[in-house]
Amino acid sequence: MGMSKYQRNGYQWENSFQKSIKKYLPDAFIYKIMDTHSIEGLLTKLKKTHTEYQDFLIPKVPADFMVIHQGRTIMIECKSTIKLDHFPLRNIKPHQIQMGVEIDGAGGEYIFAIQRDEPRNKRVFLISVNTLIAIQLKLGKKKVIPWHVMEKNPDVIELVREKGSLFQMEALLYVP
Repeated sequence: MGMSKYQRNGYQWENSFQKSIKKYLPDAFIYKIMDTHSIEGLLTKLKKTHTEYQDFLIPKVPADFMVIHQGRTIMIECKSTIKLDHFPLRNIKPHQIQMGVEIDGAGGEYIFAIQRDEPRNKRVFLISVNTLIAIQLKLGKKKVIPWHVMEKNPDVIELVREKGSLFQMEALLYVP
């Protein structure tokens, strides 16, 4: 079972995100949380080799990363799309919104790091779960967020891109 182009792009974005955190916030603790696709892939490999394992429910993970910096706990879910005029809301799963609200309510922070994956012109927007919900409510039944809506929203932060695929991450600490 191969990985789709979209999954590869997503993993590349997560890798770039992690490298950016390590470079620009070197005193932060960053932990990559094993995601559902990784667990499903492991089970597929075990089945192919006829390895015995107990069937179990694959947990829904809260986010891709946990970052702790100076007493703050920030959960970050990385999303990526090749759509150049909008971000598809179907890319965000209901359990991610629910867990984001719960984490925020418990005193943590939950942020989506959304990459507009255009070759040689990648852009990244940081948006809190509460701001995302507010934008969704304002848009009504629309199933996409046009990029200009994120660009004009003062509570959405666009990261500055460095050489290669790194982004300046200090702005992560200032997401409203």
